Amino acid sequence: MDATPVQTAERDDAGMTLHFRRNYLAHGIDGGLFMGGLAFVDSQTVLPRMVESLGGPNWVIALTPVLMMVGMMGPQILVAHRIERLARMKPLLLVTGVLQRLPYLAAGLVLLLPGEALPAAALVAIVAAPLLSGLSGGISAAAWQELVAKTIPGRRLSSLWAVRLMISALIGILAGWVVTRVLAAFPGTEGYGILHLLVFAFLAVSFAVFTLIRETAIPPKRSDDRAAWIAFVRSVPGAIRADRRLALWLATRILLTGIFILVPFLGIHALHVLQRPDSYLGNLIVPQMVGVVVGNFVGGYLGDRWGGKLVMALSHIGFVALSAWAALGTGEWGFTAIFFLLGLSFALGNVGTPTLGLEIAPVEKRVAYIAITGFFTLAGFLSASLASSLIRNRTEAFVWLAVPAGAMVAASLCLLMLIREPRGRQPAVALRPGA
Repeated sequence: MDATPVQTAERDDAGMTLHFRRNYLAHGIDGGLFMGGLAFVDSQTVLPRMVESLGGPNWVIALTPVLMMVGMMGPQILVAHRIERLARMKPLLLVTGVLQRLPYLAAGLVLLLPGEALPAAALVAIVAAPLLSGLSGGISAAAWQELVAKTIPGRRLSSLWAVRLMISALIGILAGWVVTRVLAAFPGTEGYGILHLLVFAFLAVSFAVFTLIRETAIPPKRSDDRAAWIAFVRSVPGAIRADRRLALWLATRILLTGIFILVPFLGIHALHVLQRPDSYLGNLIVPQMVGVVVGNFVGGYLGDRWGGKLVMALSHIGFVALSAWAALGTGEWGFTAIFFLLGLSFALGNVGTPTLGLEIAPVEKRVAYIAITGFFTLAGFLSASLASSLIRNRTEAFVWLAVPAGAMVAASLCLLMLIREPRGRQPAVALRPGA
């Protein structure tokens, strides 16, 4: 006899409680090592300069901070209806987890071997690594978020994101020191190759930790609808029209990507203004990661206590201030403060955004809501990168990047304030094929 929804929920809760400590630590350490490892080729600070030094055009530089996220979000809406059919999420995640890490090993080897003689191959390797890694992760991104929701109670999500980011920030501070010394001793593709291999080493250890997670045996009860992909896509407009909070959430996420008009050229701008070598990027990573540490402490506490919306709002305010300051920053201490604020704002956003996003989604359609959010956010990322490239091609005056970035984030904050805090409540709307 099949278990009733009540019995299923009780067994899920029991499994979540039994393995909570193990899963909480494994999720936290895995994510911390993964994100911390990526700091050695930080997509906001180091990677854009790598691309520029190898002759990459402005449109590629503009894409570098979002390459992994573009890859991550692209496949989600294509596979969401299949993810919903899975009884267990971890087996898929183990396969995609391997594929997600291998591009950094390949990039490191290409950069160390023929990279100096073949700069075009080196550029392709640098750009392909985050994109391919993101695509591999994007296939199972909704499954990963579902695994988190099945293994961690909602009231502990904010602190979990904070733990992950705290570990990554501490590794990032080390990464800043390492980047400075590696690029000073091995400038060019050799140094870039060493940094990519360091990324792979941390990602490999994170995968070993991920294997320790215990998934609850039975997933939450979902709708019995098992529609084809086209039916799922057709249901999206109706779901957005019917759920005002979802519509506001999507608009908020799209406008928030405006900060990526500014971010790709922020590190390059600092080097040009200060007239420093590439190795100085490590000096900028350190205050950025200190900002991440502070943001994690603040975001984790406030998020667990009052929910993700407040933490997201603080992140927005930080981005608006950053945009205004970046247009004026000219001194070493000014850029140190700017990169601290960059890390602080992203940390607050990385705590508040997934917390609010998971709480907005109905349990039975959580995978679908995640996929829809990813699709619309992807459109925002690509639009912001295109705008950044077009502006940079016309002028190198940084103010023309900072003003539209700050304006879009300010508009996003206004819409965020209209979203009702969902903690303790569940929206009533569910996706229906053909809606």
